Amino acid sequence: MTAQRRDAPLTSFHLKLIALVTMVIDHVGYVFLGTIPLLRTIGRAAFPIYAFLIAEGCRRTRDRKRYLLGLGAFAVISELPFDMAFGPIYQGTSLPEVDFLENTNIFYTLFFAAAAIHIFETLRRQPWPVQALGAAFGGLGIFLEGLVVVISYQKQTAMVLAYVWILGTLFFCCKLPEDPPKGRQSTLPILASVPVLLIFFQAEISDCDYGAFGVLLIAALYLAGTPKRSSVVLAAAVALYYGPLYRYGFRLGFLVMALLSAGLTFLYSGDRGPNVKWPFYWAYPGHIAVLAALRLLLKY
Repeated sequence: MTAQRRDAPLTSFHLKLIALVTMVIDHVGYVFLGTIPLLRTIGRAAFPIYAFLIAEGCRRTRDRKRYLLGLGAFAVISELPFDMAFGPIYQGTSLPEVDFLENTNIFYTLFFAAAAIHIFETLRRQPWPVQALGAAFGGLGIFLEGLVVVISYQKQTAMVLAYVWILGTLFFCCKLPEDPPKGRQSTLPILASVPVLLIFFQAEISDCDYGAFGVLLIAALYLAGTPKRSSVVLAAAVALYYGPLYRYGFRLGFLVMALLSAGLTFLYSGDRGPNVKWPFYWAYPGHIAVLAALRLLLKY
């Protein structure tokens, strides 16, 4: 359980509210990008906060399986309005293309990250023969996905295969005891890390929001162990991502907003605040459904 800080003013409710507002602003700016580019800059504050909160949620949840189920369900629920709002409209068509495998919404990223954490945390507690079995299964999945991409260039086939492999690994881990009796455990968590590599690969090849970077960032924030250390890792990560590593060219406004949102996490008290969970979940598909309707109505 995260220790509470009386000197810090922000609860997770406050951080969620800030992230939600800046995300909505960002999405409005994306849909109407030609006229309101400033909104996209403000929106850079959203993801760092969400990454911090998902890592914190994985640490604090009493039922990580249920947590995963919620993220996965909303990933699927949100994809149709997401594609309608942000997907390309090709010449000769009237509606955006719907694709549940590629260019997916932020809940895919959050689900991938929580899945990577759950698989790693479950396997690393198991005796090393079980870890070896999980690593072999994960390694085989990486090999097969790479083989499909290299030999056949069938990207969608490779993604379907990887989803099956990831869900299969999750199913396997869900059947394992979370606190097994002490046995021949591996001294290093290398074996438990192998299946996670497939998730990073899938996040990148499927081009979900923030790709492998987003999944790796959340995993790193979780492994940091405490909110204070997570805040330090978050600030360093966004400084690199929006600084020298930003693939779209350096933008000072993006960097400043991301660092400001990372700075807000230093003010996290460790308290949940008002118990408002599902409205924040539903706000995501809800607001992008409105944007999708406006986009199609105004023909943006």
